[in-house]
Amino acid sequence: MLKLVGTRRLLGLLTCSILVASLLFAPTLKGPSGDVGQAFLKGSSMTSTSCSTNCPPQQPPVMIGWGGLRLDSATTTCSSVCYQNSTYVASNVFPGQSQSDMERLVVRMKAMGLNTIRVSFAPYCTNPSGDPSDSPYSSSDTQNMIKIANYYNFWIVLRYDGDSDISSATTCWLNYWQPIVQQLGPLYSQIVWEPINEPSASVATLSSAYQQWINMARQSGDQHFIAVENQCSNSCPYSDVSQGYPTVTDPLGKVLISLHDYMSYQYSTWTIPAAISYAQQDYQAVLKGEQTTGWFALDTEGGPDPQSLTCNGPGGTTSGCPPDDILPGSAGYATVSLTFIQTLTQLFDNNNPRINWVWWPAGTWTDTPCAGTYGALQPANCPGGAGYSGGVGWGNLLQYMPVGGTPPPALLTSFTFLPTSPLVNSPVSFTAITTGGVLPYTITWNFGDGVTSTGITATHTYTTAQSFTVTETVTDSSSPVQTSTSSQSVTAYTSLPLSTTLAVSSPMPAVGQTVTFTASASGGTAPYTYMIAFGDGGIGTGNPVTHAYNAPGSYTAKVTVTDSALPLASASASKSVNVQALVPPTLAVPANQTVVAGTWINFTVTAASVNTGGTVILSATGLPAGATFDPSTGVFSWKPSSSQTGSYTIVFIATDSNSPSTPTSQPMGIQVDQAAPGGSNGGNGGSGGGSNGPCFYCGIFPTIPSGIGLLVIGGLLALIASLALLTIRTRASLERRKRRMNRLTSED
Repeated sequence: MLKLVGTRRLLGLLTCSILVASLLFAPTLKGPSGDVGQAFLKGSSMTSTSCSTNCPPQQPPVMIGWGGLRLDSATTTCSSVCYQNSTYVASNVFPGQSQSDMERLVVRMKAMGLNTIRVSFAPYCTNPSGDPSDSPYSSSDTQNMIKIANYYNFWIVLRYDGDSDISSATTCWLNYWQPIVQQLGPLYSQIVWEPINEPSASVATLSSAYQQWINMARQSGDQHFIAVENQCSNSCPYSDVSQGYPTVTDPLGKVLISLHDYMSYQYSTWTIPAAISYAQQDYQAVLKGEQTTGWFALDTEGGPDPQSLTCNGPGGTTSGCPPDDILPGSAGYATVSLTFIQTLTQLFDNNNPRINWVWWPAGTWTDTPCAGTYGALQPANCPGGAGYSGGVGWGNLLQYMPVGGTPPPALLTSFTFLPTSPLVNSPVSFTAITTGGVLPYTITWNFGDGVTSTGITATHTYTTAQSFTVTETVTDSSSPVQTSTSSQSVTAYTSLPLSTTLAVSSPMPAVGQTVTFTASASGGTAPYTYMIAFGDGGIGTGNPVTHAYNAPGSYTAKVTVTDSALPLASASASKSVNVQALVPPTLAVPANQTVVAGTWINFTVTAASVNTGGTVILSATGLPAGATFDPSTGVFSWKPSSSQTGSYTIVFIATDSNSPSTPTSQPMGIQVDQAAPGGSNGGNGGSGGGSNGPCFYCGIFPTIPSGIGLLVIGGLLALIASLALLTIRTRASLERRKRRMNRLTSED
């Protein structure tokens, strides 16, 4: 029984140890708040809202972000296709490890106000081993992906990157997905399933296959959103793109429709107006798709890649790039195509409700120079090459409303024009300066003489000499549209009018400092006459003129120029002069000192000018006989003789170079005492110094008469001898006691 009880106790102890170890060392999902298992709680907290056949559509939360991430980029052992960062950055998700490519990208995206990543894996049914675009599906990679997304509170769009598998290998495709949905789904609620990427099949085939996939997922108990793609994401036989959306039902109402948005250089009119038009067409197709299918939209891919096979980066050829290409390759863009995706993004952001988007690509395998870990989010400027001009990743240029963002700021505009005094029949350049609102802007000009124009910049020529009111009007792309106007008067002349400027040699002179005023004149009829009022009641004529201010303060100097025309014309210009008060120089003199006759006293006096450009000269009065003072270094030296005992007062003076000067003086007292008897008065400095040099300890220990000193030393020697004798006796006693104890022990 005892053995049994002991065994039971041992088993109980072992069981508790295993439980404790499992809690301490089992893999956990940990968010920024430190909650353990939060991702699993998210997944398990979903409740079914099943309807009989088809629920009303559930509006998704805001999901905006980027795709292009390989599944294996969630690990630091990603294949050679990954960027393989050489710089160690500590992971927030996996203690002791460097951040993986996926975590680095998520960190950057979160800082940019994004919340969604689109991650792809290879199509098992047709390409199970993967390729440079995708890695094979891996359970450990998906676990890491979920831990990263959970920590940073990101949504995941998980795509199967096999366009034809939905039609050519439907059964394999469904069977491969089922265990993924069953095993991965319960772990994290913020997943959007993307069963196939850019499916290659008819709308009828897509409708049937997608419906089978939805049925499989719901029968497995899954409750996530599911993205179904438009046939036109691959190839489009329709003039109306909205006809390419599949028709499906969902007992949970959690279907999202997707269209991939690009502007192809090969098939498009390559102009800015065309780019805006194409963006509006895609936007209308998505709106119509939402109406006809009944589902909300999430466009899972799009961007400004010109879609030219011969514009694919330094590893290929750039011969097919558009003429305005900035960077080639999948993460590349051109001016026209960037306008397309920018316009579409703002149309989506301003729609009510907002249309979600995940643009392409942010990742490590793109064929774009300088893409690195971030793809189109690469922040560094990439130099140009053959066929492209170079620039930053276009994701840094995209304007969008961040997650949780606010309405666009107020639209404000103004403009500049050159020359400011134009001549008749000479061109005038106008430039709009607009902030706020939502790009792109529409800008129109009215030049006040019946002529109008458009664009950020405009050029106009006036044919008559008079004043015109120029009005610039800007409208933005927000919803509702914002409008801002700016107006200025522009006067055209037959000859340039008289104008003048004024410059000062020192805008912040000191009192009494000479300031030079220089005027210049143009236009009108030469020669010119100049008169300058200095602002303190003084007036000067000619050019240039000088003046000195007698009191500190702020003065406005004004020049008036008169030309020789009939009638006379005049022009004026002003300049502020802030006169600074003269401040006496600073002077640092040691405190009063006492010295013994026959010893040196040495110290240094310092001074500095606080006035701009000022210098200081030192001097001294009341120097005793034999004392020296060096004005250039400020060093004072004196060795008073025995006949110079008594009190002396020396006055040190610091005089600056300003006019008028503001000297500073400070007295210092020196007391010379008679040397103590017995001294040779031949010391080398310091009070009480004898012929043997300075006394280093005199300031610490007081001087003791020699008789008392001898008594103290004798007493100390006696004390030391007594302590030594006591120590010897004690040791002898201990030895005797030790020998006695040894004898007693041996007798026993």
